[in-house]
Amino acid sequence: MEKCECNKYIINGHADLTANFNFEPENMDLVIYEVIRVINGVYLFLEDHLSRLFNSARLAGIKLGVDENQLKQHLYSLIYENNCNTGNVKIIFNFSGINKNWMIYFIPHYYPSEYEYNNGVNMVSFKCVRDNPNAKIWHGQIKDAVDKILQDRTIYEVALIDEDAFVSEGSRSNLFFIIDEKIITAPFEKVLPGITRKYVLQCCVKLKFDISEECLHYKLLSKVDSAFIAGTSSKVLPIKKIDHFNIPLPNKMTLNIMKEYDDMINDYILKNKFLNEPH
Repeated sequence: MEKCECNKYIINGHADLTANFNFEPENMDLVIYEVIRVINGVYLFLEDHLSRLFNSARLAGIKLGVDENQLKQHLYSLIYENNCNTGNVKIIFNFSGINKNWMIYFIPHYYPSEYEYNNGVNMVSFKCVRDNPNAKIWHGQIKDAVDKILQDRTIYEVALIDEDAFVSEGSRSNLFFIIDEKIITAPFEKVLPGITRKYVLQCCVKLKFDISEECLHYKLLSKVDSAFIAGTSSKVLPIKKIDHFNIPLPNKMTLNIMKEYDDMINDYILKNKFLNEPH
């Protein structure tokens, strides 16, 4: 069963006690969701997350029944109800037959340590192809398999490998590789278009780095000069190892992208700090 943190959560537009929270996705026909990071009371890149949520619903052929402005109000009400301004928040719309419910709640999170940002993290590969990768839909079997792998606390993330041995994305992130001063990342149509991915690409353009949107073949991991994860909790996080492939410490390009992305986050928080108080 999903875990809900803090004292209260939002269900169908109303606050309720966490003690009453009950969500078992394996019993649902369809689950569409988003996870948004909250920093200093600001939902990071909120408009992008809500846009992707509604796009996932469109791709799945369903209507959510609420609009973006309503969801924004409920998201900030969650912060107000819990007096909590830092963490990860999940929005879930679940469908079972003719029944539909939606919830907003704080979830457990882990943010990388300074050591991990400086030295990178370990990954392993997992052969998997997601149906409809552009839609953020709950895939129970994939999640269960990945969660089992991640029980090994020395593994931070899982790299998904398709049937032709190309690396597509992480289980909860997008992946970037640097070979001969070129940034390589899987194309939009092959992955869940991560919000962090979008802004990392903007950082790369600003830094005038050469970008190639293509899937990297598994065997070319031996040629990688630097690599990193891009995700909601991880931000821009260097990779140290994938399976038996050792990846060098983050190079100057990776470090510049990390700084540029952190600066972008700080600018966003400053601009939005006082714009979204609950009514």
